[in-house]
Amino acid sequence: MSRDEKKKRAEAKVRLEQARTQMYQDLVLECAERLFAQDGFAQVTMRDIASEAGISPKTLYAVFPGKDDIYSEVARSRSLVLLEALREAMAGDDSVLERMRRGTRALVGFLVEHRAFFRIMMRESRSWGLLPTGDSSGDWRTGHRLQAELMQQGIDEGVFFDGDPALMAAISLSNAQVYLAAALEGPGDADPDAIAEEIFVQLQRSLRKLPPFALEGSKAG
Repeated sequence: MSRDEKKKRAEAKVRLEQARTQMYQDLVLECAERLFAQDGFAQVTMRDIASEAGISPKTLYAVFPGKDDIYSEVARSRSLVLLEALREAMAGDDSVLERMRRGTRALVGFLVEHRAFFRIMMRESRSWGLLPTGDSSGDWRTGHRLQAELMQQGIDEGVFFDGDPALMAAISLSNAQVYLAAALEGPGDADPDAIAEEIFVQLQRSLRKLPPFALEGSKAG
């Protein structure tokens, strides 16, 4: 066998091993996400995850050193996809309201599709209006910053009231969280378009700049 043939075989073997490892990783993350959402992080063991994935504990440990690593990777991978969807939805030169509507639809659509991930976030009892610490803080801060930038653009356009963009972003995210929790955990099938539109309407009510007479009327009342 020539040197080139040996090299090609060695490269093919490496690619095969990489593909096998990726397959196991994807399988483990999918199964672990489902278990974390259903039972909570503390109740799930590595043996539970291996059993759910249909692999041996030895194989699982060869892919992920521990449960914390799996949990962090679930959060990281889902958050990256969600952030990219939000960036794409909120990009453009059209009005801030249209970009806010698209961003809301992207958020709702993602979480309806990935309900297990949403349930994991709810199990953490995390308020979306608060900036977290820990492994997920970087992705969450990025999402919060995207929303705050949108708030500032709305202020600049004269559409939103002149407030603190970071606080306005926190309020809008908290409102979305409440509506999503009620819709996704309630009875019946969730309609992403209907949920997104309801959240969008509520966001406008809390963020829109009121005309002078409305402000005067509120003070008088």
